[in-house]
Amino acid sequence: LNNNNIGENGAKYLAENKTIHTLYLSYNNIGDNGAKYLAENKTIHTLKLHHNNIGENGAKYLAENKTIYTLVLSFNNIGENGAKYLADNKTIHTLNLESNNIGENGAKYLAENKTIHTLDLYNNNIGENGAKYLAKNKTIHTLDLSRNNIRCNGAKYLAENKTIHTLDLYNNNIGENGAKYLAKNKTIHTLDLSRNNIRCNG
Repeated sequence: LNNNNIGENGAKYLAENKTIHTLYLSYNNIGDNGAKYLAENKTIHTLKLHHNNIGENGAKYLAENKTIYTLVLSFNNIGENGAKYLADNKTIHTLNLESNNIGENGAKYLAENKTIHTLDLYNNNIGENGAKYLAKNKTIHTLDLSRNNIRCNGAKYLAENKTIHTLDLYNNNIGENGAKYLAKNKTIHTLDLSRNNIRCNG
């Protein structure tokens, strides 16, 4: 049901369904109220809500749900408070928060979560401090930090992590020194360092 302009009322009706397990509602402008209705559903396991004008309140409602395992909220605006609410959830395994302006504090909150295995924080301006917080997490296996300006120090912190298997650092200006730090890691299997100015020595 992507891009169908269902709005919050459409989300309300769908939330009353008891058989849907996977629901894609991207580009539907459901807002915080629509998120609230969907959060009350107990059968949906995978929920994708790209571009739906959802803020921190919507994130709060969704964080209270106990049956959603995969949640995609990319290109909304939940901010660091929304990230804090979601970090308290204990059932979400896969979380996509691309372009949500969570900043380094949002990364700090999410780093404290112990159930998320796959985390996508593309374009959230978490910086090197945000990378430092996330590097301390021991349950995340797949991490996308593309376009977060983590630079060399951020790469250094992440290189010290021993549980991340897949790491995407596209466009973070880590440079050749950042590449050297990551080269010493022994647990990363898949690594994307596109557009990082690492040059020949890296």
